[in-house]
Amino acid sequence: MKKKLLITGYRLYLHSLALVSPQKAGEKGFQLFCTPRSKPVKPHHLEFLKTASWFVREVNGHTVQGYQWGHGPKKVLLLHGWQSHSYRWKKYVEKFPAEEYTLIAVDAPAHGLSKGKYFTVVLYNELIQDLSTAFGHFHSIVGHSIGGFALLYALYKNPSLSTTQIVVMGAPGEVDDFFTPLQETLSLNKRTMKAIRQHFENQIGKAPSYFSSLRFAKELSLKGLIVHDEEDQEAPFHYAQRLAQVWSSAVLVKTKGAGHNLRDPKVIHLVTDFIQEKEIAKSDVSL
Repeated sequence: MKKKLLITGYRLYLHSLALVSPQKAGEKGFQLFCTPRSKPVKPHHLEFLKTASWFVREVNGHTVQGYQWGHGPKKVLLLHGWQSHSYRWKKYVEKFPAEEYTLIAVDAPAHGLSKGKYFTVVLYNELIQDLSTAFGHFHSIVGHSIGGFALLYALYKNPSLSTTQIVVMGAPGEVDDFFTPLQETLSLNKRTMKAIRQHFENQIGKAPSYFSSLRFAKELSLKGLIVHDEEDQEAPFHYAQRLAQVWSSAVLVKTKGAGHNLRDPKVIHLVTDFIQEKEIAKSDVSL
């Protein structure tokens, strides 16, 4: 009941604001759009994160918490998704010999132990570019969900970003799609949504429709692995299919029953095998 009242109150507030000040309504709606309800870092999460060497990066006024495991020459960058943090990579980190690999993970802005209230794909891109400058060549970069989408955007913005291969897991296809849940959850009218979209374009410099995985991947020649569940309720599987069509050097592996989070041991085994350049099956992973 409390949540329903909160949603109703926010809807009425934005609708009223859009009548007298569309710009202000757009700003408030944009802030809501970009505010994650980040999962807390629990004691058992922290216990694992403390096994890493910690580092901090300052990116566009945001203090970002990073973690490093291992000391090997092959560096692997791990990028989590929306409302997650670096603990999601625990099972991956444990798969790699420390003398051969260096695993690097970061809590995205406004996630985990990083600072900030807001998150955008553009900001995640700036973080990826900063890490590339700081650490040099990455043997592999792995992105889950919005982390995978931001990775494709980063490579589109900077084709010289140095990496040998990448993995994109459960990535969304269009930023436009994220406006639909916002509109449906708050029952926002067309006037208010128009104001939010306009503020997005004013702030980011591009319309939401510009941000498309197909646009970002169409010139990619990097070796890649796309992992996506056919029943993903957050990022529809058809985007992975279309992504594989334009990205000819990538292998698409469809899972069944792993959901959006793709935490199944078979998926972890598949991805870590790919990173370690072992042969992987190019058929469905039945889970």
